[in-house]
Amino acid sequence: MLYGLPCACCNVADLRRLDGFQCRCLWEIFGIPLGVILGIVVVFLAAYSLVMDFESIKEGVEKGAPRVYGWQAAFGIMVTVVWLYVEILRLLAILRGE
Repeated sequence: MLYGLPCACCNVADLRRLDGFQCRCLWEIFGIPLGVILGIVVVFLAAYSLVMDFESIKEGVEKGAPRVYGWQAAFGIMVTVVWLYVEILRLLAILRGE
């Protein structure tokens, strides 16, 4: 049975491939799994976002923004660093095969 439905046409290999927890990427571009390509794009996007966070802080300091906005900038950097960290870990897990 597959997800509560009888499946006479599925063998053990098909069931493993269709299992949601052991799903492997079936789409590849030049032999590279699609998840790795998307992971690299997202890591570059997060890194660019981190650069833009620092750039906005630099602009705020140059233009004399009130001190209250320092917390907002610090929170933005913290969120971006956590996002970058999670995406790098996800990319390493994909490359490791988990």
